[in-house]
Amino acid sequence: MRTSAMLLLTGVVVVGLVLPAAALAPAEDATDPATAGLDATPENGTDVNVTVGQQLSTVIQAEDAEVRTEVEEARFEAEFEAKNESERAEALADRAEELRERAEELREQYREATEAFEDGEISRDAYARRLAVLNARAGNLLESVDELQNRAENVSAVELQAAGLNRSTLDATADSLENVTGAGPRALLERFTGQSEGEVEIETENGFSVEAESEDGERSREIRRPRDDDESITVNQSAALETARAALSDQNGTWHLTRASVHPESGYLKFEFVYDSNGTTGEAEVRIDGSTGEVFRLEEEIEPGDDDHEEEDDEHEDDEVDELALVVAEGSPAPNATVTVQVLADGDPAANATVTLNGQAVGTTGENGTLTVTPPHGKAKLVAHVDGEDAELEFEFEDEQTPHLSVDAVSENGTVTLTVTHDGAPVEGLSVVANGDHVGTTDANGAVVFETDATEELEVEFTKGEFETERDYELRDGGLVPEDGPDGDDHEDEDDDDEADEDEVDNLALSVVEGDPTPGATITVKVTADGEPAAGATVEVDGDVVGETAADGTLTVTLSDSDDARIEAEYGGEDARQEFEFDDHDDDSEDDDDS
Repeated sequence: MRTSAMLLLTGVVVVGLVLPAAALAPAEDATDPATAGLDATPENGTDVNVTVGQQLSTVIQAEDAEVRTEVEEARFEAEFEAKNESERAEALADRAEELRERAEELREQYREATEAFEDGEISRDAYARRLAVLNARAGNLLESVDELQNRAENVSAVELQAAGLNRSTLDATADSLENVTGAGPRALLERFTGQSEGEVEIETENGFSVEAESEDGERSREIRRPRDDDESITVNQSAALETARAALSDQNGTWHLTRASVHPESGYLKFEFVYDSNGTTGEAEVRIDGSTGEVFRLEEEIEPGDDDHEEEDDEHEDDEVDELALVVAEGSPAPNATVTVQVLADGDPAANATVTLNGQAVGTTGENGTLTVTPPHGKAKLVAHVDGEDAELEFEFEDEQTPHLSVDAVSENGTVTLTVTHDGAPVEGLSVVANGDHVGTTDANGAVVFETDATEELEVEFTKGEFETERDYELRDGGLVPEDGPDGDDHEDEDDDDEADEDEVDNLALSVVEGDPTPGATITVKVTADGEPAAGATVEVDGDVVGETAADGTLTVTLSDSDDARIEAEYGGEDARQEFEFDDHDDDSEDDDDS
């Protein structure tokens, strides 16, 4: 729950503003009753007077938005709990659309307010207060999005996709509010609710920037600049890091990089920094356009402290590594694409650094600090470890894959029984089409029974709302033999040769080629298909996907500290598995290749 805005009756706060000349003309703001009395331009043309009345008006609006959100969430929660799985998915999809529309309204209000301010139609204080109110409303909206995401995690992925809800939709709603949720609007909300006093500078020429400094020394800064339409990433990440570092405020201490991430789907690189010197702490986030190499977004907040951390700072200066960075040195990040990353310790290549991918060890860096990795679909998080310091590098790829269904198919004397489950639970309400004919809908047990006169093959389509997937079977000796794995819309245009190659897999094998399988050990496994390396095979450890094999069919994984472990590989519709049981006397492994 967000902390409610508290009104502090502070009299008049003088806020300094740097503005474009067009905004200095007096104008009436008749579109927002809440800004009544805020339209008069101060005589000196540079300051905004934040009065007690203005603070009270802002607090009322902020509190009203928060109360409305709490009531809405309570009502939705009660209705949600009373529904079944399918109804819950529909309710979440409807709620997501409602939140998306509200986010669109807030973006439009921001755009209108900014245009009115730049055209001189509203005063500086009216514009600043509007941004403060928009920040309060956006904060409540983000809380609702978070609640929705939490509820969605407990609903079947099949039902969610059938209802048309996916995580990217919710992420897009949250991201769309960035213009009114940054450090600048937050600082304005604090001023207009009396939580802090100080000066603010606003500039809308060549983008938007806000700089605020309170009387207790807290400082915040936000910059947003327009981008071009090119979403490709062509700039070197090391060069982008230096650009990001140069954009930070010049302090007596040093900003340290804590995390870097690459966003190919949006065409930008992001760097996160922390600052800690003599008790003064800070955080910053800088985004670099992937095609121009320029800063298009910066958020920075610094908070002064006492001298309690002086000794800690002095000790840190004696550490061998002050800053550890992990960057892309070669290659373009993409799912299953090989890239070379480099670990830098205080700017120099760091050899023998341990690197993990999504929690699993993938190797150590060479003399030049580099290591070749293959990020999987979805989110890939790389972490480098050197002398007690960590560096993070994240890749976020769009990953709207069709949820995997398990289908048990039985044919007996022309009668086919299909039983469909997802994560062990039956999937009800799937419309089933076999060889072009609708044959029924799965029941509460996920089953459908139908007659068929097919003699050679059976093509089955499963649909429910926006969810769709396929299975192909061959009829052999009166039974059904699967031809392929899941085949949804995303695969319909795959090259025929690729499909043929996967169809030809008769024997999939999984073996340990390096390391000794023991609790917590890091080992290298190899997947082969008919004796040849299987590149791109999905590997799981104890049920969790840890990555995909490289071109030579290998992947380095780390076993858990438990008394047993299970490694599974999937490729071309075939599975292979190795299981290990550890005790004080027997470290033997049991091979169980399922083909």
